[in-house]
Amino acid sequence: MLRLVLVSLVAAARAAATCITNTTNATADERFYALSRKFQCPDVDDVPMACAWTTAWQRRVFHLHMSKMAGREVLACAPAAIDVRACPGEAPGTLATFRGHVRPPAAPCFYSYETTWDQAVAAYASRPPPLVVTMIREPVAWAFSKITHKKSRKVEPTVAAGCIEAPSTPRLECAKINFARFALEHLGSPLGPECDAPAQVALAHRRLDASVVGLVEDLDASLCLWEYQFGHHRANATDYARRCDCRGDARRASAAASAAALRGNAHVVGIAGGPKHAGKYDEKVSLRAVLRIEAALRPHARLYDYAAGLFRRRADVVARATGVQLLCDE
Repeated sequence: MLRLVLVSLVAAARAAATCITNTTNATADERFYALSRKFQCPDVDDVPMACAWTTAWQRRVFHLHMSKMAGREVLACAPAAIDVRACPGEAPGTLATFRGHVRPPAAPCFYSYETTWDQAVAAYASRPPPLVVTMIREPVAWAFSKITHKKSRKVEPTVAAGCIEAPSTPRLECAKINFARFALEHLGSPLGPECDAPAQVALAHRRLDASVVGLVEDLDASLCLWEYQFGHHRANATDYARRCDCRGDARRASAAASAAALRGNAHVVGIAGGPKHAGKYDEKVSLRAVLRIEAALRPHARLYDYAAGLFRRRADVVARATGVQLLCDE
């Protein structure tokens, strides 16, 4: 098993090698990878998984926030969950957190920014590298949220205008968003003649392997996984089990509350949304539109599937080590 994992990682690294376009520092990506490898969880050889349990390291964490992937929820909850203080000025809902140039503070802290991996790596070129945390979201739910982020946009007209398939269409509804490749171009590198689609995917996979990954659909489980990977679960193992085991009442209640808060008001065939976009509108989306979104967002779906597989294997590590089951099949 270990040999297969190493062979696959080497193959991905070779395929991705010519796809790195960050010219600020030729070894910038490798600094991030090396830090993640340094903290590989003890006695875990079947999945890449950082466990930053030591107190000797600079607690420097970067949240790679991709738009409409629970950025504010992560900023509100993650610093406490992983026991890394938020950087000064970081507060959920402040536009400064999500706009302008990436300027990580000199002091170690939890820094959140809506940007791409390449831009984040460049920003840390003169700083010690951080451990990267990031969330990824199921493609159809993400597309609904991304489209309806602006009050002037609705799902049906946006899909009918061809925006899902053709982001360059000069229509207001499209807003120059490349829906199909949005996540891939934030994690992979969209530039350079050597960066073909297979190499870009391999690069995105390698970057996910080096990141602490969560799934928006499993926000509470993600925070519990991150708590384990940063060692904060050891502060009170009994409380960690109570809060994080999916078979317990506490996790069921918190997961239900998170799911309700994250849902929007666009829905299919009368499945009602939650309060996230209350006051914007209430739209019923046709099955035809959903199928078009699914077809166009296949690159996103494949990346999500890879991240979900990584997430599940890491959750299995937690279950083996602590007996705490982060994911239930029901």
